[in-house]
Order: sequence, then C-alpha cells, then structure tokens
Amino acid sequence: MNNLARCAAIAAAALSAVLLAACGSTKVTGPGLEAKMKSEALAPKGITNASVKCPAETEVKVGATVECSVTADGKKGNVTAKFADEEGALKDYNANVDDIQVALIEDNAEETTPGLSKVKCPSSTKPKKGGTYFCIGNIPESGFGVVTITQTSEDSSVRVRLQKRKLKTRNIENNIAKTVRKRFPNAQVECPANVTSQKGSTFTCTVTNPANGRSAKIKFRQKDSEGNFDVVQ
Repeated sequence: MNNLARCAAIAAAALSAVLLAACGSTKVTGPGLEAKMKSEALAPKGITNASVKCPAETEVKVGATVECSVTADGKKGNVTAKFADEEGALKDYNANVDDIQVALIEDNAEETTPGLSKVKCPSSTKPKKGGTYFCIGNIPESGFGVVTITQTSEDSSVRVRLQKRKLKTRNIENNIAKTVRKRFPNAQVECPANVTSQKGSTFTCTVTNPANGRSAKIKFRQKDSEGNFDVVQ
C-alpha cells in the first residue's frame, strides 16, 4: 500500500470512530432537564413558581452531575442531579434553595394566619420538616412581635404561634392617678404589671383612698395597640 492509500485508510478509520462515538452518545436538552428539576426537586418543597434554567444541551454520562439555576421572587438558588443511566434518567437531586423556601414559609405563615403581615425570618434559617423558626411580623391589633413558625412538612406547610406584645401599665397607672387625685389627692392606683397589647382587651386596676382605706376596682378597655384606654366602669 502506498503512502497515499495508507493515509486515506487512516483518515477513514478516524472518521468512522468519530461517527460511531457520536452515534453512541445521548444528549438531553434544557427544557427536559428543567421539567424534571421542577417536579422532582422543587415541587416536594412546595416551590411551584420558580424559574429553572439548565444548560441548553448536556451530554449524558452516567454518574456525572448536571446543575441548573433557580430563581423565584428575586431569590436565587440552584439544583443539581446525577445521570442515573445512559438514557438521561436523573437521581440524587439536591436543591440548594434555602432563601427561596424561607420566603415561601413566610408567605404561608401570613396566608394561614388572618391579619398577620410582614413576616420576616432570620437569614440563617435552614428549612426542614419539624424545624421551628423565631421570626418577627406585624401581629393584628398588637403591632410587631415574635412569630414562632413550625414547619410541619417538607412542602413548607407551617403552624404559627403569635406572641403578642405585653403593654407595661406604669404609665397608665400614672395617668389614672393624675385623674383620680384631682378628687382624692393621695389616692393610690395599682394596675397589673403588664397586659396584652390588643385593641379592645380590658384590664382592671384598683384605686385606694388612703384617707379612709376604701378601694374600688375600675375596668379599662384599650382603644388601640399603643395602650390608650377608656373607662368601662
């Protein structure tokens, strides 16, 4: 075989190898990967409105990892998985979407608790089933206070407990005493140490006239969450 024929044979063999390799490889497209990531990695966490972006085309290699970006309501994360077989099936999903899931938990807390708004959990919150998070929020008729959120399932469902503000009554005692002492100069007023700060709630104070030792209980009703009040009786 002359040199020209030998070169042609080598080139043909190399071309065949390339073509066979190409025929033997499998590639998956972005939309297919994105759909799998949404249904298998994000939906179980309750995340259904996220935008997922995967590589436009990925060659399948068993055991290789593919990574996609995740965005929802301005929060970002990523999700990864490994190719399970040569057909492009995926396994070992891992969603790194804490910020997105925390925002969902905050939304769920507001949706399941009438009047609760502006819930914000610490940036260090790590979502997990059974986790308890101490957040803050605008509590109805009490103002901002502690909102204790327990994540009851992987899908970000929650149970909420509100810690309404306690209103210290010393200032109220002073204001009541000023009014009472206009008639009874040395009257003493004693109210509970603190009461729940909530519009419409009532509390009772004791007014004592030291001149004769007589006392009377007077009930007050809160007009607002700041502690302004009306006399009930």
